[in-house]
Amino acid sequence: MINKRDQLGMLSIDGVFVLILVSILLTLGTYWTSKQMAAQDHRIAADKQRIVAEAVSKYLKDNFSAVLASASPTSPAEITVAMLRNTNYLPNGFSDTNGFGQAIVGLARKPNPDQLEVIVLTTGASLSLRLE
Repeated sequence: MINKRDQLGMLSIDGVFVLILVSILLTLGTYWTSKQMAAQDHRIAADKQRIVAEAVSKYLKDNFSAVLASASPTSPAEITVAMLRNTNYLPNGFSDTNGFGQAIVGLARKPNPDQLEVIVLTTGASLSLRLE
């Protein structure tokens, strides 16, 4: 026959194991959620930069000669989000900065007389990435 006195502490030990397991699962869930939120922030910033890059491309197709005249090999022509908004290549509510507070700008330099090299990049603010 099982003695009740021998089993008195079993519920406490089971409870401790359940609490440890729940704590581990909550910690892992919180870590995973924070990583997903950070990844979403980076996706949004990348999508915004892609939209600006597409607008810069359209702007250059329509205004190639004007940009070519203002660019040089050492001093690139700057194509800002405000310029793209004012010329209707971007919608009116489009923000000048991404979610990290960085300004998005297109730079076009003229390496050869009838050629432009263009890059769209972000400037300002600080973006710290943890590489794992």
